[in-house]
Amino acid sequence: MARIVDTCKQGKARYQMGENNPWDFVHVANLVHACILSAERLLAASESAPLPIGQRVEGEAFNITNLERMTFWDFTLATAAAMGKPVKEEDIVKVPRIIALIVCFFSEWGVWLFSLGRKQSTMVREGVIFAFITRTLNTDKAVKVLGYQPVIGLKDGIQESVDWYMKQDKKNE
Repeated sequence: MARIVDTCKQGKARYQMGENNPWDFVHVANLVHACILSAERLLAASESAPLPIGQRVEGEAFNITNLERMTFWDFTLATAAAMGKPVKEEDIVKVPRIIALIVCFFSEWGVWLFSLGRKQSTMVREGVIFAFITRTLNTDKAVKVLGYQPVIGLKDGIQESVDWYMKQDKKNE
């Protein structure tokens, strides 16, 4: 989230890398909520006979998301809007992967060279690759076994996160 907020602050949210690749996001409050549900189920299970395999919590892994799939760049645009820097659709510039990686290569080496290795480019390969991947998770087991439902929606979570980051920026000034 920090890199996305920085990208939006710099006015770079209009540069779209990736082809509307779907992502699943999670707000920390939802993750904590899922952990509490899991702990409650574990405590309940310790006081009863073992549950059937499909209903057990102990030893199981659960994927937790906001249950609101969104493309990576819609998330970035929503973050920019939450910061008061909305991007109009006609202002979006789609950057092909190969171009993004070439620009990134020169940016990384240029910053390294001119800073004598003391600074890192704001555009790094990991970030570019990250922007192009599809990242979706199956949360059916968490919903079924834990009874998981998000406590904060994606839109509200984005706004809350942006507000927190902006508050931190003001503290650091």
